[in-house]
Amino acid sequence: MFPTLWTGVIYNVSNRLDTNDAMWLDFLLFGIRMFGVLFAETISIIWFIIYKKHFTSFLIELQKLEFIFKKLGFPCNMTMSYRKHVVSFLLITVAFIANFLIRRITVFRTVQQIFSYVVPFILSIMVLMFNEFVEILTYQFKTMCTIVSSSKECVYPHRKIEILLQCQDVLESAATQLNKAFSPLLLLLIVITFARATLGIYNFLIISGSKVMDITGTSFMIIVYIAMTINMINIITKLLRESEAFDKAIYSLIVFDDTNTHATNPKLSQYLTGRKKIRFTAFDLFEINFSVLGQMVATGFTYLIIVVQLDAGK
Repeated sequence: MFPTLWTGVIYNVSNRLDTNDAMWLDFLLFGIRMFGVLFAETISIIWFIIYKKHFTSFLIELQKLEFIFKKLGFPCNMTMSYRKHVVSFLLITVAFIANFLIRRITVFRTVQQIFSYVVPFILSIMVLMFNEFVEILTYQFKTMCTIVSSSKECVYPHRKIEILLQCQDVLESAATQLNKAFSPLLLLLIVITFARATLGIYNFLIISGSKVMDITGTSFMIIVYIAMTINMINIITKLLRESEAFDKAIYSLIVFDDTNTHATNPKLSQYLTGRKKIRFTAFDLFEINFSVLGQMVATGFTYLIIVVQLDAGK
């Protein structure tokens, strides 16, 4: 991201200088490229440490839930949809290979260019993994909501509701661990998508027609990042929707019970006052939802208007 961010800036600055005066910019650009590679490597190591710790906790929570569900005879599906996962992987691979052939291998002259092309491919695979795990949690919430909704007219025993609430606690804990494990990915994807889209449009407006500008590759990367971001936010939204639906189903069972047996139960009463909603955030900096896209678009257009106006004034 950082090499891409500064390449366009240095290119525009160097165009306003003589050849001799701009020679030092080549050394600066090389340093920024190497810094970008080292920065990404460092982030990858830190990410692996965070990911391994919290992802292990996430798998433990899923094992607890699977044990409870099987003991009660509830439907349980903790396996990933490998067929869809493989198809998505193949589609992404074909898309990147096709774009690689269109751009020709001669385009990649530096380590930075190769690195900037490989990163989104790896990132897209990680996003696929994250989406798959979120869908597993979504399925379990949907299953529990169906169990409750299909027996609303029956008198639920305290024990069964307590077990359902225990399952919900496990799912929420798993969602929290999953968010912590993938927080670097969520933040990185949002930031890179914003930078790619904004700088890509800026390059179209300012240095269009230049040999330095790779319109095909830039457009492809912008579409890839935007599609990954929208798909990720959409899957998270589905999980939150199913979680809220289960909350409402349990709430209606406890509050609108004609026998008044659930409302007097201390454990169930505590549920009504101590529930916390599932939240997916990027290092607690902002919540991941569709409002983030609106903020990105508004900020990007504001930045472009200011930069284009300043460039036109020169």
